[in-house]
Amino acid sequence: MPTQIGKILYADLAVLATCMRTRAGNATEYLAKMASPTVVLSSNREHVSSHQIEKQFNLNIAVIESQFQVDGEIGKAQLEGEFTGMSELYNLMPTLVPKPYAWGALKGVSSPVYFLLVEFKHFRSGRLPDPVKLGSRLAALHRKSVSSTGKFGFHMTTYDGARTQAVEWDSSWTSFFSKLLAEAYRHDVETNGHWEELDRVFTRTQSHYLIPRPVGVLESGGRSIKPCLIHRDLWEGNIGTDAETGDPWIFDAAAYYAHHEMELGIWRAERHELRAEIYREEYFRHMLPSEPVEECDDRNRLYSVKTNLMHSACVRGSPARQQRARDVYSSDLFCSVPSPYGTVLTTYLNYPAPAWKSDAANRLTD
Repeated sequence: MPTQIGKILYADLAVLATCMRTRAGNATEYLAKMASPTVVLSSNREHVSSHQIEKQFNLNIAVIESQFQVDGEIGKAQLEGEFTGMSELYNLMPTLVPKPYAWGALKGVSSPVYFLLVEFKHFRSGRLPDPVKLGSRLAALHRKSVSSTGKFGFHMTTYDGARTQAVEWDSSWTSFFSKLLAEAYRHDVETNGHWEELDRVFTRTQSHYLIPRPVGVLESGGRSIKPCLIHRDLWEGNIGTDAETGDPWIFDAAAYYAHHEMELGIWRAERHELRAEIYREEYFRHMLPSEPVEECDDRNRLYSVKTNLMHSACVRGSPARQQRARDVYSSDLFCSVPSPYGTVLTTYLNYPAPAWKSDAANRLTD
């Protein structure tokens, strides 16, 4: 049965839909008496159309919210971080990010449960976002963003799923990314255990090659990169297409300030449909890759490692562990490593390796 909180009606659209069909229960009578406009807060887990309810009860429903609930103290930090990140994203691009309204603790429950309320948008189901619209608006978000400290990171912990991200402020992107990746690797080991060969190579690639050279070069030789606010978890499940306008909307963020190319790392994952090259191409029409441009694809592969590490950490036994292993070795190195899945992981050169890459490959075997 709906509960009125001031001028706000709290209900579940699935319950209201049942009332519509059966005309049974006090909920129907209660709704019929509500003054218009009425704001309805609902989890909408059954994907019931708000338009059906508006028509049935002759109400002008101003906004219908999406509600997310998470248990425990982790849920508290998780939703506070998401609300704060979503708020910053919304303030920059309200045409791309639904408005986050509130977060807090539910009352009248036996154990701590926390909620997040976000503006409801009516999406077309099963529709991938328009790459042209998504690319231009995402690039605009990155261009407009300005880190308040001039550094990379965020002013509170944000979560990738239920896992923390190492987002303490750092003036160096190379240093920040190294710590970010190390934290993701730690989470993966906690979930899946150690893989000796990968442990060894991962440590060496952080110190000898993968982080210092392709990432470090962005901040050497007079180069610098701007910290941009990124969504960070931008797979197709966190992007909706507006049912009326066809515009993209992004939500469920794990935000922090980063190199803008970091946003696209998740699109490389084999399990995601946004891996189609058209999405990166449209983005780079509006936000060019950093110099050296010819190493952009190598950086994209490296940035995708963080995505696969976190997926592997959240989903025990995920095939993402194989994928991130291939990416850790990079397309610019050739190596074969025993896999815990009984296969051999190989990557190979796409073009002749410069001297520094051959030297890095030699050092990996030291």
